[in-house]
Amino acid sequence: MKFLAQFISVISHPLLLASYLFLVFAWLYPPAMFPIPDRSFKSVLILIFVCTFLLPAINVYFFKAFGTITSMSMPLRKERIAPFLMIAILYLVVTYLLHSKLGLGFQDPFMKFLIIIDLLVMVAFFVTLVLKASIHSLAIGGMTVIIAMLNTVTENGIFFYPLIASILMLGIVASARLYLQVHTLKEVFVGLITGALVSLGGMIFLF
Repeated sequence: MKFLAQFISVISHPLLLASYLFLVFAWLYPPAMFPIPDRSFKSVLILIFVCTFLLPAINVYFFKAFGTITSMSMPLRKERIAPFLMIAILYLVVTYLLHSKLGLGFQDPFMKFLIIIDLLVMVAFFVTLVLKASIHSLAIGGMTVIIAMLNTVTENGIFFYPLIASILMLGIVASARLYLQVHTLKEVFVGLITGALVSLGGMIFLF
């Protein structure tokens, strides 16, 4: 049971949020990827995976290698601060480079969703300055709100099944984090509510 909970925590890692979200968009709702052309979806998805998961994960590994953190899971609030700050900076730099070097406008849907993800990462850092929250819950809560709001404005219920899957995943991940005793119920709820509010505000303001 512990192995299963750990496996769930790994595949639902917060750094995978962007990869999962844009994969769903590329598969089900290409307009959310605009102005990225269909032929470039695969390359962009790989780029998103490398920049929002692989590079931040390597960053955390170096913090572990130099003894700044005790483990890759960063169980202590204080040891999360420096890695979270570096990850937030990396996300902002990637967003800026996509805008300045590739000419993607901040008014484009692709960039707007990326900005919401940036906001989730930055808020995760600021929350961590004062208290420990479940970043897994924050990420999945944020993604669930994005999908829920898209489900209300798109035709044919195209996001209905992804929404159901996201809600189920939210419950499963929260249960796994509690089972592993890496978070309290309060920390899970703080993460969930924070992620949901950030995504809700971002969707209303940007769209």
